Amino acid sequence: MTVADDLDPPYDVVIASFSLGIPDIQAAIEKMIEAASGHIYLYHFAGETHWDRDLRELWPKLHGKEYTPGPKSDVLYNVLYQMGIYPNVRTFQLRHSQRFASMEEAMEHFRHQYHITTAAQEAIVQEHLARVLKEVEEGGYVMPASSIRVKIWWEKGSQEGELAES
Repeated sequence: MTVADDLDPPYDVVIASFSLGIPDIQAAIEKMIEAASGHIYLYHFAGETHWDRDLRELWPKLHGKEYTPGPKSDVLYNVLYQMGIYPNVRTFQLRHSQRFASMEEAMEHFRHQYHITTAAQEAIVQEHLARVLKEVEEGGYVMPASSIRVKIWWEKGSQEGELAES
C-alpha cells in the first residue's frame, strides 16, 4: 500500500503529534516524506513521562513483569539521522492536569490503560490513585503532571546533508 492509496498528496505540511510509538518508525517517516511537499513536523516525548513513572512502579505489581516504555524523541532523532535528515529540534516543558469528577471516574479512565482485569489489580490501582490524585475544593480530583516535549521539524528537500531552516 502506498501513501497515494489513502491520501491525495502532496501536502504543504505533514504533522505527526505524539503518534510515533510504533515498531517501524522509519517506514512511517518515509510515508510522511512521500506525502509532503514542504515541512514535516514531529512532536513527541523526551525522557520519562509521568505515566512512565507510574507504570514503572505499578506494572510489576499488576502484571508480574517490568514495564517497558515506548520510544522517545531520541529514537526519532536517531532514525532521522540514519536517514540523512538533520532536523531542527525544540524542547519544551508542558505542565498539565487530568481532572476527574470522582475516584470512580479516575479508576474507569485508568482501567484500560493499565490493563486491569482482576479485583486484585483494581485494588492496587485504587491505592495508587488515592496517593497521587489531589482532591480539589470545587469537587472532584486532579492529577497534576508535567512532561518534556520535543518539536522536531525539517523541510523536505533540505534533508540530504543540509541543515534544516526555519
